[in-house]
Amino acid sequence: MRSVYDYFDANPARFVRQKSIMKYVWYILMLVAIAVAVKPDFLSYIPADVLAKVPADILANTLIIRIAFGVLAFILFLTGFLTDGGVKNKETGGTIVMRHYYKFSDSENFQAITEAFKNDDFAFVASCPEDGGQSFCLEIYEDTKAKIFFLGLGFLFDGPEDFEFQFKELKKSESPENYKLIKKMI
Repeated sequence: MRSVYDYFDANPARFVRQKSIMKYVWYILMLVAIAVAVKPDFLSYIPADVLAKVPADILANTLIIRIAFGVLAFILFLTGFLTDGGVKNKETGGTIVMRHYYKFSDSENFQAITEAFKNDDFAFVASCPEDGGQSFCLEIYEDTKAKIFFLGLGFLFDGPEDFEFQFKELKKSESPENYKLIKKMI
């Protein structure tokens, strides 16, 4: 496992990835942009009062229109590709949302942080300073309906070869003190 999403994917009985309707909307808009880039004459179907606001020399130059709508199509493709529907917890019915990537400033001390994480010493984990530039981090996801944190401790990029990604579920009902500590880290 390299991330919390790998844990969600490995447990399909508990978690399901939701489909995003917005992904399809972005792709439909991308197809429209491609159609206009290929055949700029489609702009003639836009009402004249809307087109009156656009300078005539731009409308006359089809190369500018083709380039602009080609770039727009690429941006819409990337937006659709990166749109995610999220993960749903089947047991609770809650949607799991990403809360924070807590990047530790002391990556050299990752063994002590890992041991504290394994032993549920979240007071030590929370006391470690944060620095946005390091690759050793704590991924914090939350099921807000069930008050459960899904925590993943690991390296965003290449870490030591012998390091194993650590994962924990932290329920508010079972450990309210630790739940509050993690909540403060967000």
